[in-house]
Amino acid sequence: MTSEGDDRTRARALMTLTASITVAAILSIVVILPAEIGWDPLGTGEALGVMGLSGSDEVRQVVATTGDIRGDERTFVLDPFASIEIKYDMSKDGSLVYDWSAGGEVLYDLHAHPTIGGVEAAVSFDQARATGGAGMYIASFDGFHGWFFENRDHSTVEVTLSVVGFIDGATLYEGNDQRRVELTE
Repeated sequence: MTSEGDDRTRARALMTLTASITVAAILSIVVILPAEIGWDPLGTGEALGVMGLSGSDEVRQVVATTGDIRGDERTFVLDPFASIEIKYDMSKDGSLVYDWSAGGEVLYDLHAHPTIGGVEAAVSFDQARATGGAGMYIASFDGFHGWFFENRDHSTVEVTLSVVGFIDGATLYEGNDQRRVELTE
């Protein structure tokens, strides 16, 4: 036999479950489906501004870019708690493929700032502690795009960075020093 208290507990659990399923279904129809797959049967996704929020199903396979493909490879020796930054001049939709490795863990920041707007408009794309990374980067605006590396260890660390892509030039920032550098390829 069950007690009256057990029946009330079961009834509350059933009501909570039913309410949760109802809220999930409503959110799916009102917000999630319009945002994720662009299906908006009630028109609420457009009214709320979430229609197609996850992006298009269409994937850009080709990005037309003008300019020369150039490369750059650099090795930096970072003393304990030292840092260095390199930024490449890139046009909007210009791409580059990169690979970097370090002899120990470093703090890095892949970031950019637009030509107009300066460093106040800087955007970070990837920040972490690691011993290396590789990938492809596509510039979302005309500007300066690159990496900041910082050695947070008590021993010297060597960092090697290789990039190939639509880059027009480079600037190296070391301490209070800022200087233009020639691309290696």
